[in-house]
Formats: sequence, structure tokens, C-alpha cells
Amino acid sequence: MKLTKENIDQLVDEWHKSDSNLKLHQYLGLTWEQYKILVMEGTKDIKWRL
Repeated sequence: MKLTKENIDQLVDEWHKSDSNLKLHQYLGLTWEQYKILVMEGTKDIKWRL
């Protein structure tokens, strides 16, 4: 599933419920740098960052 502003919460919920060994940023398909931006700035302008 492609990460969008609309589905981030759904993907985070899926990650919490999964048995995945991936870290959250990996599960979302983000680099650590992209994840830090997401956490610090939110999803306001996420489309151009990904």
C-alpha cells in the first residue's frame, strides 16, 4: 500500500497489530530521515516529500 496522508493512521494501526519485526519507518516504507520529518512536521505536505 502506498503511503498517503489519508492512510498513515491505518498503516500505523496495522503495524501495531502485526507480528512484524520491522521498525515503524521501515513498515511505512520510509527512510529514517523521512520518518523524522513526518514525526516532526506531520502530514501537512507529505506528498511532495515521499
